[in-house]
Amino acid sequence: MPGMKWPAIILLVCFLAGALGCGCGDDDDDSSSAPADDDTGSNDDDDADDDVGDDDTFPDDDADDDTDDDDDNVGEVHSALSARTSVLDGQGVSSCTLIGQRDCIFGTTLECAIFDGNTGTFAADPPEFLERIFYEERYLDLYERSENSGLTYSTTTPMPPGTPEETWADPAIFDEYRDHGDGAFYMGMQLSAAALRYAATGTDGDYWRMIALLEKQLLNWRVTGVPGAMYRSIFAMLDDGVSVPEGHPEYNLHKYKTRSNHVLYTVDETFRDLLPDYYFDGADLDGDTVPDVNTTPTAEGSPSLDAYSAAFLGQQLAYDLIQQTEGALRTEIGQNVSCFVTRLKKIRIAHLADSVIGQAALQYLTGAGAFHPDPDDIDLTQVDTMIGYVAEAIPPGPPGNFNFDCPDDPPFDVDPEYDLDANDPLFLVKFADVAYRLTGQGNHPIDFIYFVTHRGGDVGFLFNYAVFAYHTTRNEAFLRFIEESLIDEARGLEVLNTAGSFYLPPYCGDWIGGDLSHPIFYGTLLHLDDSPLAQEHRRMLREEFKDKLMANDGNAYLGMTYSAVMTGADDPDVDTFAAWAEEELEGYVLNPDYPLDPKRDYSTLYLDNPLPPPYDPQGPTDAEIAACEQGVELFGIEIVPGPGVNPEFEMISGAPLPVGMRVPHDLIWHFSPFNLQRDRGANAGRAHMSFADLTLPYWIGRVAGRITEGDGMALAWKDTGETCGSDRF
Repeated sequence: MPGMKWPAIILLVCFLAGALGCGCGDDDDDSSSAPADDDTGSNDDDDADDDVGDDDTFPDDDADDDTDDDDDNVGEVHSALSARTSVLDGQGVSSCTLIGQRDCIFGTTLECAIFDGNTGTFAADPPEFLERIFYEERYLDLYERSENSGLTYSTTTPMPPGTPEETWADPAIFDEYRDHGDGAFYMGMQLSAAALRYAATGTDGDYWRMIALLEKQLLNWRVTGVPGAMYRSIFAMLDDGVSVPEGHPEYNLHKYKTRSNHVLYTVDETFRDLLPDYYFDGADLDGDTVPDVNTTPTAEGSPSLDAYSAAFLGQQLAYDLIQQTEGALRTEIGQNVSCFVTRLKKIRIAHLADSVIGQAALQYLTGAGAFHPDPDDIDLTQVDTMIGYVAEAIPPGPPGNFNFDCPDDPPFDVDPEYDLDANDPLFLVKFADVAYRLTGQGNHPIDFIYFVTHRGGDVGFLFNYAVFAYHTTRNEAFLRFIEESLIDEARGLEVLNTAGSFYLPPYCGDWIGGDLSHPIFYGTLLHLDDSPLAQEHRRMLREEFKDKLMANDGNAYLGMTYSAVMTGADDPDVDTFAAWAEEELEGYVLNPDYPLDPKRDYSTLYLDNPLPPPYDPQGPTDAEIAACEQGVELFGIEIVPGPGVNPEFEMISGAPLPVGMRVPHDLIWHFSPFNLQRDRGANAGRAHMSFADLTLPYWIGRVAGRITEGDGMALAWKDTGETCGSDRF
């Protein structure tokens, strides 16, 4: 589902201004030729830029283009969530957080088990789905998380289905962690699920679990030293040539790496108290006092638009649940989101139609077989002035014009550095500089840009952040930013209505779903009453997401975010959609014979063993191949090729596979539901991936009342009646 990807624009610049040396190319980590990293795959160097906020996702209304009006599109802004009274109140039991955990108190063995507050007893036969969710969150808490990141846990040997936890979690066979570069993103998803779990149960144990996760996520912000800025991940980096030592999951170690399109920073000694000593002093593997491996405390910068979206959603859902005793955390969250918005810099690119590059950019945006507007959509090809908001990276070198402080108000005025005009003789040079900085190179890189005049998803993200910033600060400037800058000047509600218009046939390139956008719109709607902005979001969710962009994706995550904020008045089919999503989520298990297994990267070989219709293999038509191959042409020359047919997708399922049958993936909703083949070979079953892509939609459904089985149940300490050898208070 492509939008206007900056790597393609960089290719345009390279083609038209090769002599400028714009540094085209480097993707991430060890790759030197692939496009920009997508920040959400199994590894830190996937093959395509995702930033799926740039998936250009959403609805239309009769938005004003009058910048002087005083319309109130936002309405009242209120708390997103509130926690219920604990389901354990008055039951005579105490809450716990890790199902299956055992403890010894006064010589008696206690076990963390599912308590049914409806009957006042421990559940002898708890709902299988709820039990599975609690076990997957157990694995998350114990094995798939570092000090600040969500990680993938790998073992030295493959683990067959049904392997006991004590075997696959044995430190002796631990190999290494992966997904350091996506850690902040996955931590955001995990925090969102934890906040919703607490909202659903109200127990003390789930509250403190949420707070602990929040503290971990906030570390990515604290260590930058810059208000409103975060790192992708933080880790202890080994020396060049040193392998990650096996058998030590207690250490968050990363092999040596050099800067790519992600800026690397050495964490300053000033922040030593925020990180474990081994980040700075080396890791002791043998139990003595001498480090066996040297380490450098390293932060990976260049967080993607997507990483911020997951991080902010987690903080947004936790914010209103934080109790008065932890009020400082609310202040910190408010600073994060408000400073992020106020530190953005406004960019304007005027008279696009007068520039060859501008024409090519518009052609790429609205052509190449990817743009499918509705008849009443805004004509983006006629939007001659592009407006956006630049998120600059923390400079790895001289500070330049970077703003290390937190401005008071959002960026209403165009920053002189980013005021570009296609009629300017130096336009190509200035445009090339911006494009180069977007590759993550140089002393003043740019993380990403929200182009609110041309990308519906970008508008939606900034709607959300401004609403959230206003909620945390009550600074009216954020409401004015929404009204004047996003709605009036950028015609943001009309642009939002094109969000579902950008997609290619499922055979093309790297399949990217819309799953990083709709959760943000869910977050916005949790804050709003029936205001014009809320009405447009609901209309967009139905027309652009459910009925268009994701109508054939089989996306149960959307089913839960959608049904949590929509009613029968918004969509008469919403209850049916929610019921389907619940059934689909319940079926999201890799091995039905072993439903409590973690997710592992087993091979999926449906081409060798074809499935019956409608899941039988199908190839693309000539028209679909042509759509995949269509690129951007200037003067009859193809200067940016189309993605072509992905070799993995030359034969795909005729319908989206049930989620439990799909190729295992860190974020299943982000990967093609049509893919029939992924051969992991001898490594199949080594990577243990989190089920955060299941637990988050599950708890969304629980809080919204769309999933009712398990309501009134929570984890509590159960007296097993067994004696144990040591007493403690």
